[in-house]
Amino acid sequence: MSLKVNTPKSADYLKTTQINSIILETIEPDQVVKITNKFRPKLSAGCDELSSKLLKETIEYIKYPLTHIINRSLPIGIVLIN
Repeated sequence: MSLKVNTPKSADYLKTTQINSIILETIEPDQVVKITNKFRPKLSAGCDELSSKLLKETIEYIKYPLTHIINRSLPIGIVLIN
């Protein structure tokens, strides 16, 4: 016995555009510190040339400007890469 199932096409889901459909809340400096403290203290650096060990060791000094950068990048949708 076979059963025919109506499967909607992907275009059916994309008929309307959703502008500002993602809502991101700002983050507080204490949250930045809490997240940073969960990092493993590795010496290897990413594309930003910062190691997680360095970030963990300096987070108390940079938490306010780092939080500001994060919060400013969310509404404009631009994240600094280089």
